[in-house]
Amino acid sequence: MDAVLPKSIFFSIQENSRKCKPFRKKRLFFPGAGGIMSASNEVPPSAVLYTEERNMFTSFKELEAYVLGCGMKKRIALANAHDEPALSAVVNARRKGVVEGTLVGKKDEIVAMLHEMGENEKDYEIVDFDGEELDAAKLTVQLVREGKADIPMKGILQTSNFARAILN
Repeated sequence: MDAVLPKSIFFSIQENSRKCKPFRKKRLFFPGAGGIMSASNEVPPSAVLYTEERNMFTSFKELEAYVLGCGMKKRIALANAHDEPALSAVVNARRKGVVEGTLVGKKDEIVAMLHEMGENEKDYEIVDFDGEELDAAKLTVQLVREGKADIPMKGILQTSNFARAILN
């Protein structure tokens, strides 16, 4: 007797309308037959059915269109934000409307960099901090743990210190 395959929800991106449109995707796992295969609605009894929910993206452009189209907006806490490449990434994401920024670091340097980028410092929450980089990372992670930010981001500091703050 054949079983009917359950449908999993995936998303397709319509770049013109920037809307998230769900569509149905069918998947099967055939033991001993090399793994996962697409299938019709009819399933042989030996097949193992599974469901999954995820977004399938094949390029960064599709991911960006999805995020912009769904209206996701998160708060990023940037540790040692007086770092031009990291700060410019936050500025660009803010201009696109997907993030708000909490900038932890040397306030005078951060404000000067924001002005060079054509930004107003009042559009960002700036936490003046001029201490050890591990402590800046700990403060950033603490903001996330307290719910004052959604995503910690590494600025100009050692990756090991950033990872230590997250893992401790």
